[in-house]
Amino acid sequence: MLATGDLILWIGLLIVIGIAGFFVMSVVLVVRFIGYVGRLVFGGGSKTKRVQAPERDRQGVVCSHPRCGHANPFGTRYCGRCGRAFRAAYDFDTYG
Repeated sequence: MLATGDLILWIGLLIVIGIAGFFVMSVVLVVRFIGYVGRLVFGGGSKTKRVQAPERDRQGVVCSHPRCGHANPFGTRYCGRCGRAFRAAYDFDTYG
């Protein structure tokens, strides 16, 4: 069993560690926020390179129905105007 002095020492140590962790996380949060605001204001500075989608993917899907021809956003499964289902080679549902 711990003596009273040892118990107070351990509790004090835990409090000191908690306070130090709080200040470290506060500094990290402030630095990240300043970096975010800097990127927002001055632009750029991104460490990751964003990959652009191919032109055909950004254009979307045009309905093949002769009377419709509606341009739908990429990734849609059904035409927004006539409701015709689109079927792509990569489009699989849960059961394949």
